[in-house]
Amino acid sequence: ADYDLRTPVHLAAIGGHLAVLRHLYASNPQGINARDRFKHTPLMYAFEYRKFEAKDWLLEKGAELEQAVYSARFFQCVAAVDLYALVELLQLGMNPNEGDYDGRTPLMVACGFGHKDVATVLLAAGASVHAVAEGGITPMLNACAQGHEEMASMLLAAGAAADALSQALLRGHVADRAGGALVRVCAVPGPAGRSGGALLRAAGHHPRGRQLCDLQYSDVHSDGA
Repeated sequence: ADYDLRTPVHLAAIGGHLAVLRHLYASNPQGINARDRFKHTPLMYAFEYRKFEAKDWLLEKGAELEQAVYSARFFQCVAAVDLYALVELLQLGMNPNEGDYDGRTPLMVACGFGHKDVATVLLAAGASVHAVAEGGITPMLNACAQGHEEMASMLLAAGAAADALSQALLRGHVADRAGGALVRVCAVPGPAGRSGGALLRAAGHHPRGRQLCDLQYSDVHSDGA
């Protein structure tokens, strides 16, 4: 091992040297799960350096996926919109509903940033639109708090509760511009059958909700409120 406790198997994985990996495995099968001082395995390095054949071979031989080690990388992929790495991690078995120290899921992070492509991948992998983190935060609340109305509409289409929109206004979790986004999205009937008008009535109880309705969306507001 070197100064970082990387073994020859780690280095072979970094370089994608399949022949070397086979040779090392023949003499020491347990070596494919060796960890360096950063707790990284050869599989992690094959993934990081995008050595596809080496990654697939290590998985075939029983290389372990350490959930805790990969979790931080998972969230990094979401924030950086690294769709390739995100898909690879999901294929490796990462849980799309993995929570961080506050219970925030990757979908919540994607919604906060407004990364629609990332959210699409996560939703297809089974990410829950109903997840709740510390403080009652949901994917919908994160999207609305940042004014990402297209993301909010996507969540509604995926089955998110329309009630979350009115709750966001009532709790005061959103800024004024987010309130505008909420009113626009409220005009779209939710999956639970709640009409836009019903949600706009709820929004009117928020100090800014009624003003937003009257000033920007009076035509929608009067159409059922």
